[in-house]
Amino acid sequence: MSHADRLSAPLGEIMYSMRAIRRLKPDPVAIEDIVTILDAARQAPSGSNRQPWHFLVVRDADQRAKLGAIYREAWWAKRRDEGFHKPEDFDPNDKVRMAAMRLPLR
Repeated sequence: MSHADRLSAPLGEIMYSMRAIRRLKPDPVAIEDIVTILDAARQAPSGSNRQPWHFLVVRDADQRAKLGAIYREAWWAKRRDEGFHKPEDFDPNDKVRMAAMRLPLR
């Protein structure tokens, strides 16, 4: 079965039923699913059709935790440059920042 066949669904169904996912289950993802997801991601349009993709798949929980720590450190360094120093400094209605701040990378 091709990667495209594994992902077949009516476009309208996807557009009207897809929700943003901000919390992920800790369940392992099968390598076949990872390959299919990456193949689909590669097909997405890119600015000037340059395809500047770089994918990093980290299946080891300890390594993900280390990357999560690096992400949080870098994220807060950038926020400090913008004048934000603690979670309470953000508008609680700023859903994008609030979600990014909580991104666990577990």
